[in-house]
Amino acid sequence: MAAHIASDLPLPPPPSPPPPSPATSSDNLLNIIDKNNVYRVSKMNEENQWVMNTYVPPQMAIVSMNKSRAFIEANNIPFEVCCISGKRICIRNNEDINDISKSTRLFYKAIFKTTEMGRCNNPYYNPNALVWDAWDQDATMVLLNFDFDKNNIKNYYLEYKEKFPEIDEWSDSWLV
Repeated sequence: MAAHIASDLPLPPPPSPPPPSPATSSDNLLNIIDKNNVYRVSKMNEENQWVMNTYVPPQMAIVSMNKSRAFIEANNIPFEVCCISGKRICIRNNEDINDISKSTRLFYKAIFKTTEMGRCNNPYYNPNALVWDAWDQDATMVLLNFDFDKNNIKNYYLEYKEKFPEIDEWSDSWLV
């Protein structure tokens, strides 16, 4: 077997450029848009023409929304997370929940109470809806909690159980 001298070997390919940063990656921007982490609204410009404006929340809000979506999907509960006007994020039911049991309704309330988001409603469109919202700015996001800790959820549910003894007993199997 012949010995190779370093100069006889082909040169390695040049190193690949570093991947674009998440803030500048066009693929990342598309993923953000695909995940409904934007708010789009038409506004009138100075020339009296309607122009589509897109608002992308701060990264901390996007991370919080994605954590919420992952929890919702893993636990198969009928809620969605979205951006809404006024630089806010919103968690709301995305299916009719008018006929759910009181236990189930209070279970959902216990879950989202752990986020510390503000509970709100829309008496005109759906007076029975379960809706929470919060400003999406970093100063607000640091005050909120999107860990969805099972023990915290259980504790809030048990508080409801004290007020409403007729609801179901807590079961650890309700959450993954």
